[in-house]
Amino acid sequence: MSTVKADLKVQNQNGEVRAHDVTGSAELATSFAPIQFSRIGKTLTVRASNSTITGDTMGESATVETTFGGVDLRGVKGSARVMAGNSSIRLTGIGGETYAKTSFNGVTISDAAGPITVESANGSVTVESKGGQNCQPISLRTSFGPIRVTAPSGRGYNLTARTSFGRINSDFDLTVTGEVSKQDLTGKIGGGGCELRLMDQNGDIEILKGH
Repeated sequence: MSTVKADLKVQNQNGEVRAHDVTGSAELATSFAPIQFSRIGKTLTVRASNSTITGDTMGESATVETTFGGVDLRGVKGSARVMAGNSSIRLTGIGGETYAKTSFNGVTISDAAGPITVESANGSVTVESKGGQNCQPISLRTSFGPIRVTAPSGRGYNLTARTSFGRINSDFDLTVTGEVSKQDLTGKIGGGGCELRLMDQNGDIEILKGH
């Protein structure tokens, strides 16, 4: 469906859903088929199973639930909340708070301006924080996969990083509290301030310096 000058609600099964140029909010649901959307004026809500979710340009927040299908969202003006089982998640250009949860696949988040929380299992987590001076808490958790986070230089963090059967590496100079370990670090980046919490099992943790 395209050029809808109102709210849109689509309930489908075993069929593809497409929604473009919706001036209001959109509620989209299906199973065993993809959902595609773009230029949603207000909030977006997607509930699907065994479906791939792809979309861009949302004027407010986005909430997505799916299983066994990847999620790719770009250009969310507000917050983004994505829960996907056995599915990859890719989020780009999120203006508000970001929450992503999945299993048995990777999570990639870039150009995110608000707080970031990732809960993953058996998958890699890659996060690139947006630059700026505002506090942006980051909490990332996974198992059996690496964590890689890029934080802007000049911003302070209170760091807690732990892993087993892996190593912790940082581009930043750290002020470490307690014992120095390659598997367990507590300390500060810069003067501290924002929370940076990285929890892993059986994976390396990399803390990279952005611009």
